[in-house]
Amino acid sequence: HNISSDMTILLTKAPTTDGSAPKDHYALVSVSLSMDTTHEDYETYGLTIAEKESLIIGEITDVIGKYTADEIQPRSEEIKEEILKRIQDLFESEFIYDVTFSKLIVQ
Repeated sequence: HNISSDMTILLTKAPTTDGSAPKDHYALVSVSLSMDTTHEDYETYGLTIAEKESLIIGEITDVIGKYTADEIQPRSEEIKEEILKRIQDLFESEFIYDVTFSKLIVQ
């Protein structure tokens, strides 16, 4: 399942070494979720996942927004795992088994 739109997420500001004010950085992200169509919960949740898309986007935004611009790329696997865990908790199911970033641009 592809999340219907790209997300622009404000990242945590990294402290500066020269005492200047930290700059805002954003992540432009496209996310896809892999679902197990043979899982017992797929019929319950998988076919209506679009109805909970705003909640899923909220989880993705919360997780990614905790990181700074310098942390996003090197920690992308950790970020995907945390997003997956939070989405599985949201549905109380593991029918979603993978999170993929089809686009991840930090600005």
